[in-house]
Amino acid sequence: MLLTFLDGMLRLSELINLELPDMSLSARSIRVKHGKGDKERIVFMGKRLTKAMQEWLHVRGHHIGEERLFVTRGGYKLDPRNVPGSSSAWQRKLR
Repeated sequence: MLLTFLDGMLRLSELINLELPDMSLSARSIRVKHGKGDKERIVFMGKRLTKAMQEWLHVRGHHIGEERLFVTRGGYKLDPRNVPGSSSAWQRKLR
């Protein structure tokens, strides 16, 4: 997830709202549907990110009813406050 965040230059909200159909391994691209200003854009993945995504999809598995690309171990959508490395997670640790 961190590699996607950094390599894809995505905002946290964009990252946690990505869905499985937004990613194309064959085209090595990710479609960001609701970017800044609610604009759609395409982000291209390098070889390292494409390989990491292939591995993630294997680990992620299939969770019925949840199409988000990144989910919790239980298969639920991520909450931005609980994403490691997010500013809010760091702020809570500093308190």
